[in-house]
Amino acid sequence: MNIRLLAKRNIQGNAQRYLAYFFSIVLSVSIFFIYASFIFHPDVVHANIPGGQLIGKGLIAAEIVIIIFSVFFIAYSNAAFIQPRKKSLGCRHCLECPNPN
Repeated sequence: MNIRLLAKRNIQGNAQRYLAYFFSIVLSVSIFFIYASFIFHPDVVHANIPGGQLIGKGLIAAEIVIIIFSVFFIAYSNAAFIQPRKKSLGCRHCLECPNPN
């Protein structure tokens, strides 16, 4: 068994977890990008629409809430991704590392 076969089996066995983690990150980044593109739209920046300044301030407040939510969401998804693998990662670490003494 070589390293490529081991890596391939690892990825195939955990493909569902990798995809869930990837899609959670993509979702967070895309929602942030959508709100950022609304905030920096020329009509909102130059207040060309009725209530443009109020809309801009509301979008900035929503963006701050989204940033806070995204930090917690990404941290939770990262923990959910790593939790099932902690034991196997610990065993691999113990087997591959030499004794520090």
